[in-house]
Amino acid sequence: MSVLSIKGVTMEFGGIKALSKIDMDLEECEIRGLIGPNGAGKTTVFNVITGIYRPKEGDIRFNGDSILGKKPHEISGLGIGRTFQNPQLFQTLTVMDNVLIGLHTLGKSSFVSEALKLPGERKEELELREKASHILEWIGLKEVADRLGCNLPFGQQKFLEFGRAIVCKPTLLLLDEPAAGLNFEEKVNLDRLVKLLRDEMKITILLIEHDMRLVMGISDRVTVLNYGEKIAEGLPSEVRKDRKVIEAYLGEEKKLRKPKT
Repeated sequence: MSVLSIKGVTMEFGGIKALSKIDMDLEECEIRGLIGPNGAGKTTVFNVITGIYRPKEGDIRFNGDSILGKKPHEISGLGIGRTFQNPQLFQTLTVMDNVLIGLHTLGKSSFVSEALKLPGERKEELELREKASHILEWIGLKEVADRLGCNLPFGQQKFLEFGRAIVCKPTLLLLDEPAAGLNFEEKVNLDRLVKLLRDEMKITILLIEHDMRLVMGISDRVTVLNYGEKIAEGLPSEVRKDRKVIEAYLGEEKKLRKPKT
């Protein structure tokens, strides 16, 4: 059984098809690249999966159960996390507090115990801070835990968004252009982090990305969209050579180059 199964999904806006009968299946612990030119429908796929849009046709199943009609927070609660092209942080809170907000949804303390700062609540708070600290170490932000989110460089804000997305240990993580705005060193760290999420946390990952060197080097399989239609799918080595992909997405075969090893 696939972790995520998209069958015949069609999405329209004012009679214009943004997605046309899209099929896609993600297996457990797979890293799947979702690529295509601007306007191909990639972010629309994410918005349909997370319940922001409801498709006109088709079905989406997560761990075998349909999630159509569920609200975004309900879908998130099932174990689907997401990052955005531009980090969605609490800019006036510290790095630590940004992560703790997500962890508090896992807490067991009641409103009364929190208000009175009872012993059980204090113990839980320490445990959550320890978990948050571990996540910050994973994403390389432990040393800036006390800085405000708004004072972080853009690259660090992107990694903090990662931390917020994985804090509740999702089964499936949707990454929307995670490499956008990152420098070379940060992209190397991104590659490392995504593989850690898959290998150590057993998270299945679907990522939209325009950096071909990164997406071809990190993905187990790649799905390609153009004008809302799936035009190719397969191993990176197969997709890289697909004439439809070359013509529709980049126009030049040399741009779909293999990543350096």
